[in-house]
Formats: sequence, structure tokens, C-alpha cells
Amino acid sequence: MKAGVVDKLYLTVEPIVFGQGIRLFNESLDNYHLKLISTQQAESGALLLEYSVDYSGSAKTETGTFEVKTNI
Repeated sequence: MKAGVVDKLYLTVEPIVFGQGIRLFNESLDNYHLKLISTQQAESGALLLEYSVDYSGSAKTETGTFEVKTNI
């Protein structure tokens, strides 16, 4: 990513809990902003997330809260 040649990232989230976070990249991602393009869910519960990469550093980082409603 340092070379600026990656325009999309595809990440898979597996329904497994390791107990500690695993760092995806050794380099700092402070200057890269990811925009979620699409999601797909497999029957196993795994999620495929497609992100575009913005190297300009001008993308606004938004934070906030959300509520999950279930019918359980």
C-alpha cells in the first residue's frame, strides 16, 4: 500500500473469536481511508467486505454509535 498501487481491498471476516486482535498491516494506515463498497455473507456466517482505498488523506473520518435490533 505504501507504493499507492492498491485500489481495492477484500477482507473476509470469519465467525471465530481469537481473544486478541490480529494486526492486518505492519505499516501505519493513518493516511489511508477505506470506503465500504459492498458486502456479501456466506452460509457459514463469514463476511466478504470490499473496500476502495483513498490515498489522498482528505476523506473525513466519521465516528458514532449504532444500535442493533434483533427479533430474538
